Amino acid sequence: MAKTPSRMMIRPLLRMVPLLGLAAVAACGFHPMDARAPGGDAPAALAGIAVAPIKDRVGQVMRTGIERRLNPTGLVVPETHSLKVQYTATTVARGVRNDDSAIRNDYTLNVDFKLITASKDDTPAQVLMEGTTIAVTRHNNPEQLYAGYVSAREAEERAADMAAEDIARQIRLYFRNPANYTAPVEAPTPTVPHERPTRP
Repeated sequence: MAKTPSRMMIRPLLRMVPLLGLAAVAACGFHPMDARAPGGDAPAALAGIAVAPIKDRVGQVMRTGIERRLNPTGLVVPETHSLKVQYTATTVARGVRNDDSAIRNDYTLNVDFKLITASKDDTPAQVLMEGTTIAVTRHNNPEQLYAGYVSAREAEERAADMAAEDIARQIRLYFRNPANYTAPVEAPTPTVPHERPTRP
């Protein structure tokens, strides 16, 4: 009568299955979109991006999150680029109590950003890429005032961190292959015709 494999023999085999799967995927030449390629997306290039100050507390959380993701080791290098970020925030009530207070709130951040080269001597700064991201979080609105305040702050910070993650991801993708991006063209400033004064 054939013997069934013991549990001691099956466990090592089960542990090897995920490893074999990863090896097969790597052998096919698969690379995640956000993976860092050798020679590209170098840490020094990302560390050279100076993130401009962003308004309000939410902006400060977002800025810190972007800097932490672009330069996690705190590498000190000369500034080569600047990143300018602007956002708008909206809060929408979901569900209403008898006293017309909201039961839950949806907090949304709409964020626009620009990656700009640092100006050098007579070379003006140039916009390399523009991007947007949207971060949405939901939080309860307890009847206790302080609990509602804490819940709202946590939702704002989660949204700011989500936006920072996506902005850093888009920046890394740009440095991975800049040729895939077309520099935005700024609209020319309209000229105002000069009228010569006439004598009365």
